[in-house]
Amino acid sequence: MPIIIERTITFDNISSFIQTAGTGLMRMGIYSDSGSFSPQNLIVDGGIERDLAGGLKQGSVGNFTLTPGLYWGCLIKNATATFFTVQQSNPGNLAFIGLSAPSSSSFTNGRSGSLAYTSLPTSPAMPATAPTTALTATVPAIYLRTA
Repeated sequence: MPIIIERTITFDNISSFIQTAGTGLMRMGIYSDSGSFSPQNLIVDGGIERDLAGGLKQGSVGNFTLTPGLYWGCLIKNATATFFTVQQSNPGNLAFIGLSAPSSSSFTNGRSGSLAYTSLPTSPAMPATAPTTALTATVPAIYLRTA
């Protein structure tokens, strides 16, 4: 999920909302932008969330500061839970996310990638470099709270 920061801001929380409870594990994080409208380097790792009952799930982070720029909220899961997602009612509203021009037929809200994440919790860290991603219409909503 793209996150545009317009001024330097310190945050103390990263979270997502589980709409339908499930089993499994998840992690949330923030990646820098590659300069080509895709995630690149891990900046914040929110830790493992094991309780996937419905409701708000908060990552385990201390204060972190983001300077102006484009960032990517990321949620990795090996879970059956469903999450609130970001969607749009008008295709092409977010043309800055890797598209050269708005489209009347293509919804683009972020990027998604495939990652073998079956080793949770024995290999709990999010990848230092984001996996290859592709444009997608539905992405999990990631929330940041100011400190």
